[in-house]
Amino acid sequence: GFTPVSCARLADAWRGGRALPPRPVVVTFDDGYEGVHRHALPVLAHHGFAATLFAATGWLRDGPYEAPGAPDLMLHWDQVRELSDTGVEIGGHSHTHPQL
Repeated sequence: GFTPVSCARLADAWRGGRALPPRPVVVTFDDGYEGVHRHALPVLAHHGFAATLFAATGWLRDGPYEAPGAPDLMLHWDQVRELSDTGVEIGGHSHTHPQL
């Protein structure tokens, strides 16, 4: 009964743009773990759901940083591009993920 919308769509509605559908929900993923590509992407694509990934760019594989104590592998940049190409909105989550 909920309709997933992207963060950009939510922000647009808050600014007076296009109205949101009834019972909107925002689906987000944090940090950039590979499980988003491996597990979530097939489900999102199957259902046509909007989602937003907030990736810590320095933790992505092929980057200069490793995610300390990460519970999963980090995404590769190519996987981030594929997520974007399939409609997942990509948002910034800093480069080094400092504990604020």
